Amino acid sequence: MKKTRRKKKIESKKMFLLAVVTLLMALLAIFLGLKVTENGTFYVMDLNHPEETLATYHHFTFARNKMNRLEGSDVYIVDENGRIVAVKEGLVNFHTKDASQHTSYRIDANDSNGYTNGSYGADALYLGTDDSGTQVKFLLSGVTGWVDIAEVELYMFDEDIMVSSYHIQDGSLIHTICTDMVQGSSASYPIGPAPKGLEENIIYYSYDGHWFYADLKQMADDKRNDSTDNAVNQEAYYNFYQYMPHRSYSSITAQDINDFLESRGIDASADTYPCEANQSVLYDQGDLFVGTQKAYGVNAAMIAALALNESSYGQSQYAIENNNLFGHAVYDESPDSANTYVSLEQCIINHAQHFIQEDYANPDSAKYNGSWFGDKNSGINVNYASDPYWAEKAAFFYYQLDPDAYKSYTLITQEAKKEIPVYNKVNGDVLYSYDQSDIVSFLVIDEKDGWIEVQSEIPIINNKGNIEEIYTKDSTVYVKRADLD
Repeated sequence: MKKTRRKKKIESKKMFLLAVVTLLMALLAIFLGLKVTENGTFYVMDLNHPEETLATYHHFTFARNKMNRLEGSDVYIVDENGRIVAVKEGLVNFHTKDASQHTSYRIDANDSNGYTNGSYGADALYLGTDDSGTQVKFLLSGVTGWVDIAEVELYMFDEDIMVSSYHIQDGSLIHTICTDMVQGSSASYPIGPAPKGLEENIIYYSYDGHWFYADLKQMADDKRNDSTDNAVNQEAYYNFYQYMPHRSYSSITAQDINDFLESRGIDASADTYPCEANQSVLYDQGDLFVGTQKAYGVNAAMIAALALNESSYGQSQYAIENNNLFGHAVYDESPDSANTYVSLEQCIINHAQHFIQEDYANPDSAKYNGSWFGDKNSGINVNYASDPYWAEKAAFFYYQLDPDAYKSYTLITQEAKKEIPVYNKVNGDVLYSYDQSDIVSFLVIDEKDGWIEVQSEIPIINNKGNIEEIYTKDSTVYVKRADLD
């Protein structure tokens, strides 16, 4: 009996020692694991006491957890280089370079690449920092993306900076776009009719142009939680002038376009650059846009608006010297690579046939995101321009040229809740489709028995799509109402 008892004591001792050794090894493994995974030095700070460090960590995630546990919204994280890499809530400043350089980002929804230029739209909504402390999530002009922290700056809402905003004036939605958050510069554009639910004499905020907020912090809370509970509008707003497809027919006349330019003080043609304030290559050229609509099936008011925007009313150097009205190949980093055309007519036809039909209105093209002007999330703006609000500026001119157009057409514009096939006829073959979460915009021709007839993005010949053919009004296709509900 004594031997058995002693044996049990020895075995218990061995088990205890083994447990201790196992625990020590586990602790060592955790220590070594933490040591190996250190990704910098991060200091948790408070804007109200910038001389005091609240906590120091060598893992960004630990620093972020500490920041989020602290009360107040003025807490932030700084790395060893003195760069702010995370804030509780705030804004992203993209205006960190000159106008010749754009900033690349990764689109959150599909992991593809996008780009923007902070000189044309500086601020975006901050949505968080990744676990490495090197990538910042943001919302800008409708797109949610990730950008390298070294490319941008972070600010808190309470700091003395300018931000972009919207307001209502005389029935129009005015977007004041911040171009320099620190210096406080901006430009304002009436871009379309006022959304329902917005009132005059109130400042609103939005970084997608669909949901508007009277308070920046409420907007940030909603966007982090994928909610619209605090938005002032009950339904998503899609500005007609941004989401009208190019495959539409404007009732605008050549005289309307010419009168618009004359109303802006332009009464003579421009031959040399720089030209006089009253001169433009677009003077008395309205028939070129209307004629191109008839021949190539692109909205005359939209291509005129785009030309006015890109060529600065037909007074830019490339418009005058290169007959280039649309900024074709005028890149931020190499503007002198601009295309040259023998005439304005050739430029407009080339834009309609090659840029629109073969690329931006062609669902099979890598550049296709919808033939509407759109924003940085959908439409032509995704790939056409680095200016995040290029589409709104084109919409501004469209709105000025044809202020009542939105009353004459029926558009269905929304986020796709599921895949939306587009058929050549009722119960026919699928010609092209949109993925779930895509923004879709259809110009409605008719609706019957659960099918909606809409204007096609591509020419339809004998029930088949063919971008080699001439587009006509007969190019209509069908979507199921059930796919949109």
